[in-house]
Amino acid sequence: MSTSIREVIKQRRTIRNFNDEVISLDTIVDMLRDATWAPNHKLREPWRFVLFHGDGKEKLRDILLQSSDNIPSKKIEKFTQAQANIVVIMPENTDPLKQEEDLSAVSALIQNFLLLAWENEIGVLWKTGKLIHSSSFQQSIGIGENEKIVGILMVGKFDNVPEAQPREDIVEKLTIID
Repeated sequence: MSTSIREVIKQRRTIRNFNDEVISLDTIVDMLRDATWAPNHKLREPWRFVLFHGDGKEKLRDILLQSSDNIPSKKIEKFTQAQANIVVIMPENTDPLKQEEDLSAVSALIQNFLLLAWENEIGVLWKTGKLIHSSSFQQSIGIGENEKIVGILMVGKFDNVPEAQPREDIVEKLTIID
């Protein structure tokens, strides 16, 4: 019996510690392919990816070591602990409405990927922060002048599932107009 979407959503956790179990490149590509069924305005498909896998993890380590941002070695080791790192990229748009629509679409794609990974017993940590804004990192991985990084997905197998964190009852954040 398969797990319902509802259960996958409720069971999914952010994974911060990965084991050494290999995830095939085909599995990651298949999950990305399925994740692209996210809603996106006018079917612009406003996403592209840079995937570090296998020996690419060493290339990522080198890029991070050579970065002018003085990334702590502990953080670099954390990135390369994952079996893969996927840099999620979207085009910058001068039209604020299209920019907002595209960011929403890319976020929906990322959520799809997180749920697909969980269904496959693969953990993901969606990283944002200083690195995604680093011009030296962006240049090193080929981010265009009119593109931005939405996040870096650290992907890997895991041994332990973190406990669920409580959520505020939605009724506290819900206005009903009936």
